[in-house]
Amino acid sequence: AALEHYADKKIIAFVCHWCAHGAVDIAGVGRMEYPPNVRIIRVMCSARVAQRFVQRALDKGAAGVLVAGCEFPTCHYITGNYECKDRLEKLRRKLDKKGYDTSKIWEVWLSAAMGPKWVSTQKEMVKALGLEDKPI
Repeated sequence: AALEHYADKKIIAFVCHWCAHGAVDIAGVGRMEYPPNVRIIRVMCSARVAQRFVQRALDKGAAGVLVAGCEFPTCHYITGNYECKDRLEKLRRKLDKKGYDTSKIWEVWLSAAMGPKWVSTQKEMVKALGLEDKPI
């Protein structure tokens, strides 16, 4: 549903429930301005983001995929963020061999208090993907 309309202008963000989503909340409560391009999918841990989720989002036409997990070394599940980082590195190598543009896959590691970093990462990604002038 997140990619049903204007998929090429949207970034799918898989966001960890424990820390990264806290940063999302801080950004919202603080009324920080950020691009409307990001569609958030909350997961219990960044380690739950399977390679096929990221690949499917790209196959469905998403402009990019952002995975947001707990800041190192503070994962609620101890090693989830390390597992996710490793999985994303493997996925990038695999997709690069298949001809995908792996610059569309981003990651950010946040504590719950890092609302400004969440916002700045979104803005950087939107700019890097050339989406600033593509309103939804």
